[in-house]
Amino acid sequence: MNLEAGKPAMTTDTYPAASQTPAAVGETVRIRAHNRSVRKLGHWTTARRFDVRASRGSVILELRSPRIERGDIEISLDIDRSMVKLLVPDDAIVDHDDVRRIGRCGFVDWSGSPAPGGRLVRVVGEMRGSELRVNRGGIAIVSAMLTGEYLADLRRAFRVNRISSLKDMQEAYREGRWTTIEDRGARHERPRRGPDRIGSDDRGQPMSRGTTEMTSETRSAADRRRLLLPEMEGMTARWYARLRGTPSQIAVCREQAAQLTAGLPDGADVLEVAPGPGYLAIEMARLARFQVTGLDISRTMVEIARENATTAGAAVDFRHGDVTAMPFADESFDLIVCQAAFKNFRRPVSALDEMHRVLRPGGLAVIQDMRRDASAAEIDQEVKGQELGVLNGFITRRILARLRNRAYSTVQFERLVAESSFATGTTRTDGIGLEVRARKMPSS
Repeated sequence: MNLEAGKPAMTTDTYPAASQTPAAVGETVRIRAHNRSVRKLGHWTTARRFDVRASRGSVILELRSPRIERGDIEISLDIDRSMVKLLVPDDAIVDHDDVRRIGRCGFVDWSGSPAPGGRLVRVVGEMRGSELRVNRGGIAIVSAMLTGEYLADLRRAFRVNRISSLKDMQEAYREGRWTTIEDRGARHERPRRGPDRIGSDDRGQPMSRGTTEMTSETRSAADRRRLLLPEMEGMTARWYARLRGTPSQIAVCREQAAQLTAGLPDGADVLEVAPGPGYLAIEMARLARFQVTGLDISRTMVEIARENATTAGAAVDFRHGDVTAMPFADESFDLIVCQAAFKNFRRPVSALDEMHRVLRPGGLAVIQDMRRDASAAEIDQEVKGQELGVLNGFITRRILARLRNRAYSTVQFERLVAESSFATGTTRTDGIGLEVRARKMPSS
């Protein structure tokens, strides 16, 4: 086995393929990580006894699977100058009192505290100059999502048509099938797309289908990439809502609400697309001058936003729906706002067309999102300004670095607008983000 100088090898058992058999119920799973990293993610086992030995290595064990047999989970450690990370349910009780510690050792439970009646994870054995880390609930999910193996597994699943939508993926995870989704006797057909409208390049000349940036082929590849992150649901959504609900960020939303609605007449109808926890929509509603609606694809986010609106005493109509098929009549709104979500839309031109449809003549769509060419230094500065703390700041930096690869450059965004019913718009950059403003022109 060849190793790069100074770097441990890494092996990963992610969500098992149909031909693989997880460790049997009742057996002890032996894991060895000597001078290498081992990751066991997803529904990789049904066992609840583990023997972990490592020297100058690292081990990540995901223990959230519903396939794991009932009862206490037992982990025996014999680790030297190594790190073991456990991804456990939100209410798990991790008992490490019987672990013998030699030298400088650490135990870190970053993401919460156990709950009465939670599953017991008993850790015994010996640690020598090593660290045991625990990630729970939403943090555990994010920790798994930030691995290249997780994304590679999703790509394989989409490629072989085991899953054709994020809803399929979430249902498969809840049912314990994950990417080994059985063939139900019918293949999912993707909707047929009509001919792509071709806009103009940055010199104002018509774009040809041979253009290297944002052709139908490259846009199709980008669309597939946009399927690779799960929708914000469940514990992940609630973690994100807490992350975005700090006093400093609420203050930013309040300032943005005043800026975005400046010049709107009293009684105007405002729509926020993908409002998430609803903080911006709530601040716009608290101005007491407008009728505010929010539309989100995540049912959990709609629930959270409604709870937040009730707490704030704000009248906002939060609804569940898809931006590419909005449940609103033509010409329903005077202003549409979309923040930090457009890069996730699988069919961006269709999303723009729908925004155009539901806007009244003269109405404005304002889209604010991350820009693809944001630097690492700019991301770091942005996170520092959010006052998130050490752990959440670290996680947010990692997430933003990945999301940057899904974002659009200024030129790409201009071309998307050119292909849409808006045809024209203005763009500007600010920090790690860019803002696009597109107005629906009155019919001549």
